[in-house]
Amino acid sequence: MIRAATRRDVCFALAQLLKGGIGASESVRLAAENTAPAATAQLNAMRARLDRGSTISDAMKVADGLFTPQQVTLVESFEPIGTPAAGFATIAALIDEHIADRRQLILGAAYPTLLLFVNCFVSPIGLLRQSTGAYTSGVFRELATLVIIGALHGLLLPPLFKSARLRRAAWRLPWPATVYVAGVRAIFCRTLGRNLAAGVAAIDALRSAARVAGDPTAIDKLRRAEPLIEKTGLAAQLVATGLVSGTEATMVTAGQHTGTLPDALEKAADRYSEARRRGRAAVLKTIGAIVTAIVALVIARTVITTYQSMFSQL
Repeated sequence: MIRAATRRDVCFALAQLLKGGIGASESVRLAAENTAPAATAQLNAMRARLDRGSTISDAMKVADGLFTPQQVTLVESFEPIGTPAAGFATIAALIDEHIADRRQLILGAAYPTLLLFVNCFVSPIGLLRQSTGAYTSGVFRELATLVIIGALHGLLLPPLFKSARLRRAAWRLPWPATVYVAGVRAIFCRTLGRNLAAGVAAIDALRSAARVAGDPTAIDKLRRAEPLIEKTGLAAQLVATGLVSGTEATMVTAGQHTGTLPDALEKAADRYSEARRRGRAAVLKTIGAIVTAIVALVIARTVITTYQSMFSQL
């Protein structure tokens, strides 16, 4: 698997090279020279297809380890106006945001995970009254349980979170589901704003942004809104569908009337990204507090039981 940071750097390099007027095939060759071997192989396959006359978006399909189908769609929307560089720049920005989100998750999960790990050594401490071997066996049982639970979470949670039914329900549920919705809005607004800034037609920009966001509710909302955009305006339909709400709705509406809609969407995306980061931090703090309380109760129970056993033998 190619690291997210490598994929970001490749997209950034392609954006800079294409923006500088270098041809597509040569840009891919230059990007392949200073990247990881796995990415180099993917880029070489992409370059071979470009040399056979394929478009950039079509060539990206053979580099499926570097680019997702949504990212291919994004670049494809920029090709008719001759600015694929803007597509790669948008992808790089979105990947960078994803890396920051993942770093926040890892750091936030470190504390409760450490507590659970320490608990594996503390909870069986009462077994020391029997023998060191009994305590060691108890520790291994606790560690094995923790590993199994972690493995089950890793296997069951990703498919659950990818469920279209759950993602649709998130738009109607309270916190912490609002964290997911803020993330969808951030990706959608950022992609749409950059599409419009590059000159992509409004309908094409909307379709591309919805596919990149990857949310079934957003796609459905925009499909219903498309016939009304020419009549009411783009910003009005974004607000009416709920894809933009709150103070961001006012900002986007003002941007429509002043001709600065791309900038307004970019600022709205920044606000939604910040809301997502704050919301995720709150979720992680809540989980940490719950785990801390559980571990504290287990430790207190273990200490009390141990002392009671000690005093009963006096």
